[in-house]
Amino acid sequence: MSSLKDRFKARKKELEAMLYDAKADFKDNTNDARQMIEQQIQELDDIINREVANGQEAWDHLTDATKQRLNKLLEKDIPAMKKSIKETVSS
Repeated sequence: MSSLKDRFKARKKELEAMLYDAKADFKDNTNDARQMIEQQIQELDDIINREVANGQEAWDHLTDATKQRLNKLLEKDIPAMKKSIKETVSS
């Protein structure tokens, strides 16, 4: 299993946990936070669904462009995202 695949899986789990927390909060203003998290998850899934549809071995054969797109998404700062979500929810 590649490092990129491990990072992808870890980030997706992190985002899913954040989404779960946002859904558990019944405040009306958490809708924006949920949408932001869902968008991040969907973006990751879209890349993988296009490029890794052929199975597990495909992770080792990703194009450089796909690797760059994934790395860019995976480099997004989760603590900063959490802070932005908290600011959205508290406003």
